Amino acid sequence: MLKCDDFIGCFGSCENEIPTDIVSDFTGELLIESEFNGVKKSFKGNAVEGQEIKIENNFTPGALHRVLLKKIDNTKIKAISFKIYSQCL
Repeated sequence: MLKCDDFIGCFGSCENEIPTDIVSDFTGELLIESEFNGVKKSFKGNAVEGQEIKIENNFTPGALHRVLLKKIDNTKIKAISFKIYSQCL
């Protein structure tokens, strides 16, 4: 199981992006890895130096998610967790 550094909050299923409160120290692609019900998912996102990293909300509603953010060279940025509600908030 993925261990998390921070719980960043709860979000509604209608939100397109999840704000992470992490300010990027680089510009480029990043990897977003998660596991849900034993299935591992990985997708790419983009980061801009000096701006908050936001990730696309394609997570299953009604659940707590643990996500690992990494640079494309596999350097860990941070492990976070958050809950997606089944309704819009």
